[in-house]
Amino acid sequence: MKSLRHTFSRAVAALALSSSALIVAPLTATAATAVSAALSTVAVSSSSVAANGASHVQVTVTVYSSATSQPVATGGDTVVVTSSAGSLSSVSDNGNGTYSATLTAPSAPSVATVAASVNGTTLTATATVTFGAGVTYNLLGGTGGPVDPTVYANGATVTVLFTPAPVKANRFFVGWVTGAVGDGSFYSATSPTPITFLFTGTPVTLYAVWAKRAPTTLSFTNGAGVTLSAPATDSATLNSTYQVHVVTNSDAAPIYAAAPKRNCSVSSSGLVSVSGGENCMVLVRLPGTATHLPSAAVLHLTINSSAQAPLSITSTAGTHGTPLVITTTGGSGTGAVYVGVVGKGSAKCFTPDHLSIVAPRAGSCSVVALKLGSGSYTAVTSALTTLTFS
Repeated sequence: MKSLRHTFSRAVAALALSSSALIVAPLTATAATAVSAALSTVAVSSSSVAANGASHVQVTVTVYSSATSQPVATGGDTVVVTSSAGSLSSVSDNGNGTYSATLTAPSAPSVATVAASVNGTTLTATATVTFGAGVTYNLLGGTGGPVDPTVYANGATVTVLFTPAPVKANRFFVGWVTGAVGDGSFYSATSPTPITFLFTGTPVTLYAVWAKRAPTTLSFTNGAGVTLSAPATDSATLNSTYQVHVVTNSDAAPIYAAAPKRNCSVSSSGLVSVSGGENCMVLVRLPGTATHLPSAAVLHLTINSSAQAPLSITSTAGTHGTPLVITTTGGSGTGAVYVGVVGKGSAKCFTPDHLSIVAPRAGSCSVVALKLGSGSYTAVTSALTTLTFS
């Protein structure tokens, strides 16, 4: 019996020794990799996701050996991943020299820099993730329309999209409206230039604006048939006429008007008479109809003109009591010449017809001549001239 107990005790002791060896063996550590900070990489599965507190980005760290300059094929390294925004999961060892972590987006737009260290060595490579929000186009019952896949960061520039244009039965697409950017802006589909606004960090919804009447498109063509998109700019010659040609999809007749205080006039048919000045502004209005919205546009005309040659009075002496017909030299064009008395002087001059001067007595007086503009020429005046009468 004593021998049996002794044998049992020895067996138990041997079993205990064997179990202790099985527990300790897996704790033996693998030698740490000599890491290449320059070659090792940090990559993300997406560079931009919505800042909604739920979207995920997969972060992958690939370790390179400084000894071989090749990717490491085994695991066992100590990898730490950091991010300047969002929240990170623990790092998983994939056992093949790569390590993974999950980055969860924050609820507010931001830009995150993702970095990593391996075995205490900070890697040179980093990755950037934009946590933003988007712009949604609500068609309000229409079909088609643009889709913007962009995830915008705070302060980014958003270009409003108009193509493809949405469609809706018995309605015309006018543009988009929103209150999400703080000013209830309306963005017209007929804007001649791209429309942009700054993203403020909050998702934006643009709502389609539908009308029973279509927007009126309006443009001009000049005398050479060149299309001038409204508002338009063209040129005309002084003392000439310019015919305004309007191209529009509306069935309304254009209504023309010249801007006030301009030296031009316009008829009901759009014929502009240019009489002076340096520019002329023609306003064109199209009333609304059953099928089209009202519209208006401006045509700016630059007036081309030329200065005349200097004008001089050549008839400078006469006899009192007898009209002295004023003659001149110089000037340009075919404009008529007129004379005016500036100082009656001792001869007490006057002009009965602005073509001649009469002196009631002997003496002198001062006059000036004016040659009217013609063609592209502007009017010109002579120097003040003294006439003498015997």
